[in-house]
Amino acid sequence: MSLKKEICPKCGELRYPHQHHILPKVLFGKIGFIKRMCSDCHTDYHVDLGRKSLLEHHPPIFYIEHFIKWMGSGIVIFYIITRFL
Repeated sequence: MSLKKEICPKCGELRYPHQHHILPKVLFGKIGFIKRMCSDCHTDYHVDLGRKSLLEHHPPIFYIEHFIKWMGSGIVIFYIITRFL
């Protein structure tokens, strides 16, 4: 957890961010994209994805597509923050 609050790209709230590995660490290690989001959205994402998906080895595109769909309109904020900051 960061000591500085940030705007969560999913809910838009000013909260302390958690790091989310878009490609699950248990399957891919620490490689891949990391997105910072608040703890509530991070938890909601894992509930939406389902624990079973973390235990099965899907190709990376599966997790990337799921993340983009889950972000919905927040994906615009995700792109702007990732691209320009």
